[in-house]
Amino acid sequence: MQVTREDLNTCTVKLTISCTPAEVHEGFTKAYKQISKRIRIPGFRPGHAPKAMIDPLVPPEELNETAVDHIVRSTIVKAIESEGIKPDNTTRPSVNVLSIDQAEGKTEYEAKIPLPPQVELGAYKGLPLHMETPTVTDDEVNNQILEMRKRRQARQPITDRGVESGDVVVVNLRKAGEKGDGQNF
Repeated sequence: MQVTREDLNTCTVKLTISCTPAEVHEGFTKAYKQISKRIRIPGFRPGHAPKAMIDPLVPPEELNETAVDHIVRSTIVKAIESEGIKPDNTTRPSVNVLSIDQAEGKTEYEAKIPLPPQVELGAYKGLPLHMETPTVTDDEVNNQILEMRKRRQARQPITDRGVESGDVVVVNLRKAGEKGDGQNF
C-alpha cells in the first residue's frame, strides 16, 4: 500500500491511497463471497457456488461497490496509523474512489480525514464580572407562599353551599339505565 499525505488545513488531512494487488484481490474475494450468499443457484448451497457461475449473474457496478467497501475498510485504518494521524472520532472520513480494476489488481482512492479541532483560548482571566442582586418585594414573597399553600392544601367536599369562583369541581357522569359508578371528570 502506498500512501501520499496532503495537509489541507489544520483540521483536515487528505490521503491518497494506492492498494497492492493482494489487498485488491482480497477485497474482490470477500465481495464475491458476500454477494454469493444472496444468489440461489440450483445444486449449490447459498455462498458455496463457484465464482465462474456467479460472475455472469452479478452486475459489475455492484461487485465493484462491494469490493471497494471491503478494500477501503481494510486499508484506511492501516493508512491512518502509518501516517500517525489521530482522527476526530465523531466524524467519518469521506472517501472518493479514483480507480478500481480487478484484472490489473489496482485500486486508488482519496480519503479526507477530519482531525480534532484546534482551539486556542484568548485572554479570559481578569475579565470584569458584574452580578446584579435581584430585588424581591414582600408582595412577591407573599404571593409565592399563597401559591405554594394552594398547591399543598387538602381538598374537601363542600355540601352546604354552591360552586364559587376558585373551587375545583369533580363531576361524575353515568348514562341513564347504565350500571356502575360512571366516569369522573
